[in-house]
Amino acid sequence: MTDNITTQAEFDALVAEHLALLIYVTSPDCSVCTVLKPKLINMLNSDFPLLKLVTIDSARAPELAAQLGVFSSPTVILVLDGREYLRQAGTFSMAMLNDRLLRPYTLFLSEE
Repeated sequence: MTDNITTQAEFDALVAEHLALLIYVTSPDCSVCTVLKPKLINMLNSDFPLLKLVTIDSARAPELAAQLGVFSSPTVILVLDGREYLRQAGTFSMAMLNDRLLRPYTLFLSEE
């Protein structure tokens, strides 16, 4: 379900290919990142199945993280139709993230 990317070219290809992406930027020494990832995957599977999860390890891809303006971990970025609609960085609750994702997800990806 999740792609791990390290280059701007990989990122650009995924943005071009998918209408909806959730970018998850982590770092290897981030214990919050480790705990949050399975919870994030479960939330996407149950509440946001049309979002594609993409992981960026900022230690392995520092240029890409900097290009995206990410300087702390964890950071979650919602990209819809090639545009950033939401950014959540640092410590946050899954309930808060779920609430913040719901409206743009519903507007862009409503299943009619």
